[in-house]
Amino acid sequence: MSELTDVLSAIESLLARGEKLALATIAAVRGSTYRRPGACLLVPEEGELVGNNSGGCLENDVADVARIVMREGLARIVSFDLTADDDAVWGWVSVATARSSSSSSPPTRRPRSPGAPDGARMSGRSAL
Repeated sequence: MSELTDVLSAIESLLARGEKLALATIAAVRGSTYRRPGACLLVPEEGELVGNNSGGCLENDVADVARIVMREGLARIVSFDLTADDDAVWGWVSVATARSSSSSSPPTRRPRSPGAPDGARMSGRSAL
């Protein structure tokens, strides 16, 4: 199965069971990055992540933001800086995260503050 098929299958299964989930999708990149726009990471409220959006570099940080999105019910766009002061090889990744559950509709309000997890190298911007 392809990664996209795995993600879609997991979404269908989670929603059928009435479980919450968030889908993080790379919205834009600048510079050299492991994944391109459209790459998805499914974050269920409980259980294993499905897919990837950075080859292992950002998944935990993205999952932390996705859990905040599930808890607050507000979609976000978060930008991750993959560059270092002495490293011009890597670039920026912007990830859009939205949540869903079988009993709720997609969020429609803008968040006041993106609320990124402590210690994460990212800057947040409100989305949707």
